[in-house]
Amino acid sequence: MSYIIGIIGYIIFLSILLISLHLFKIKRHILHMTIYSLIIYFLSLEYVQYLSIQLHFWSFTACFWLLLMIHYFLFFGFLKSVSVRVLCDLYNSPSNELNFKRLLNQYLKDESFKKRIDILLEKEMITDIEGKYSLTKKSRFIISKFIIIQNLFMVKESG
Repeated sequence: MSYIIGIIGYIIFLSILLISLHLFKIKRHILHMTIYSLIIYFLSLEYVQYLSIQLHFWSFTACFWLLLMIHYFLFFGFLKSVSVRVLCDLYNSPSNELNFKRLLNQYLKDESFKKRIDILLEKEMITDIEGKYSLTKKSRFIISKFIIIQNLFMVKESG
């Protein structure tokens, strides 16, 4: 019964998420997915207790969060996958063809690199002085901690 309640909780989460994404045109997926998942999880526990249903806590918890982690993995795989993006763009183009140079400029230069530079400038992580970018004190502190963590996990390159 605990697994079934976990599955039902996930289905409720997914239904609420899909409705809110389409109805309210939500852009911050991760924030809403996290908030909705926590609310549904705790409401499920409360509802089961209210109805006096026998629940094996760990079975329910494992089932609910496993389904949610699979959801996160698939969702962000589709959201951030360059391969899926290229295939969708090819599918949506009138002749199902795209120019490589256009793809490279659009994806790499315009959308990936420039967008990230703009975000770093906006968050005051870097400064732009006459076309030369520099770290701010805040970003220098943060990145020094990231480098320690990368070294701990033997990550040689990121991005």
